[in-house]
Amino acid sequence: MARHYSPKAFMIEAPNKLLKEYYELEGLNGDIPWQHLSERDIGRVFEAYENAAEPVRRRMDNDFRDIHNLANEGGIKTLIDVGQSQFHDTDFISVFDGAEGHVERAFIAFLNHHEAFEEASCFHYADTLGRWRKRKRLPRMLKQPDDESKSRLSKALSDYYRQKEGRGHGCDIEYHKRDNRHYWFARPEDYAVSVFIYDEQDQFDIKTQRPAFEVIFVYSESEHSLDIRASGPKETLLVLQTLWGRAILECEVGAPLADSVVYELGALRSRDFQFVLEPEDGVLEVRVKRLKLKIMGSSHWVTLEASARRDPKEVYDLLERVLKGLDVSDDVLHVASVGLQLVFPGKGTRRESTMMFDVSHPNSCSLRDEPKHLIAKNLLKRWGLDVSGSAQDDPDEPGQPAQRVIPRS
Repeated sequence: MARHYSPKAFMIEAPNKLLKEYYELEGLNGDIPWQHLSERDIGRVFEAYENAAEPVRRRMDNDFRDIHNLANEGGIKTLIDVGQSQFHDTDFISVFDGAEGHVERAFIAFLNHHEAFEEASCFHYADTLGRWRKRKRLPRMLKQPDDESKSRLSKALSDYYRQKEGRGHGCDIEYHKRDNRHYWFARPEDYAVSVFIYDEQDQFDIKTQRPAFEVIFVYSESEHSLDIRASGPKETLLVLQTLWGRAILECEVGAPLADSVVYELGALRSRDFQFVLEPEDGVLEVRVKRLKLKIMGSSHWVTLEASARRDPKEVYDLLERVLKGLDVSDDVLHVASVGLQLVFPGKGTRRESTMMFDVSHPNSCSLRDEPKHLIAKNLLKRWGLDVSGSAQDDPDEPGQPAQRVIPRS
C-alpha cells in the first residue's frame, strides 16, 4: 500500500542534518536553532516552510514529494542500480553508509547525486504503474535512439491525437535508457481546463491551463518487445505501436501475431505442480492463493480462494471438495487465472514479507518491473507458465510482420 505524503510527516521522518542542508540551499535557515532540535521537533522547521514565498514552498513540496516517492525498498534498489550501471559507479551503494532508513537514503541521493536521483525516479515511477500492454516479436533496434527519432515520435503522436481527438497540439518526449531497456515518456497536450486557484498573493482566481496526458513506451532489446501504457481501446494501442515502430525502428511492425500466447496455466490444475526455487531467487515459498477455472463445455466459472498460510496449496483441498459437489472431473477444467504469493525472508529484526500477483491466460499479468516483480517474471519462465519465448522466434526472420521502410515525415 502506498504511503501517504504530507510535508509535516516528511519532515518528522527526514533527518535534521539533511533538512538543514536543504534549507540552507533554499535560504530558509533564518533563526532555526538546528543544534538544539530533537529529531522529531520540527515546529520551527515547518513554520519556516509555511512562511516561505509561494514559489519556494511549491518547489519544496515538489522536492519532498519526489524524495518520499522514492523512499521505499523498490525505489532504493532502483537508485542503486542506476548509480552503479548508468553512472558506472560500482561503489555507489557506499554513499548510503550510516543511513538508517529509506527516506534518509533518498534524501542523500537528492542532495548529492541528483542526476542519478532523477533517473531513478523516472524508472521507479514507470515500474510501479499497472495496466501495461505488451507486444512481442518485434524487429531488433538497428541504431540507438537519437534526437531525430524522438522528434519523429513527437510529431507522429501530435498529429495522431490532433486528427483523432482534437488534442495533442504539443508533445514533449523524455527519453531514458536502463540497461537493455529504452523508455520514452511522451506527454501530449490535453484539452484545456479552467481551474480554481490562489495566486502568489493568496488571491482567488480562475485560470485556464493546458495539462498533459501521458503515453509511455518501453522497448526491451533482449526480448524484442514493446510495453505501452496509454489510455484508450485496443485499436488506439495498435495505432500507437505502429507510430512508435515507424519513428524508432523505422519499420512497419504490422499487427500482433494471433498465436502470440504469453501464459499457459493448464499445469496448475494439479496440486503436484512443482514451483522450483533456487537459493539465489531469495524466495522462501510460493503459495497458490486463488484459482479461476472455466468448466469447459458449459458457461460456468469457478473462483477459489484460500489463505494458504499453513499449506501453500490449500486451495487444491477446496478444489477437490468443489469438484465432488459439481460432479465433474478436473480434466474438464481450464485454468483462466491464478493468484500467486511469493514469501521473502526477513532481514535483521524484520519479519518475512510477501508479494501477491495475478497471471491470466493468455497474456495478462499484474507484475511490473520492480525488483521483486522481476524475480517473479523469471520464475514464471522457469516454471513453464510463461511460454511466450518458447519458440525462440527471430523477429527478423522471414514471415515475421516487419519490413524496413523510409520513415514518414
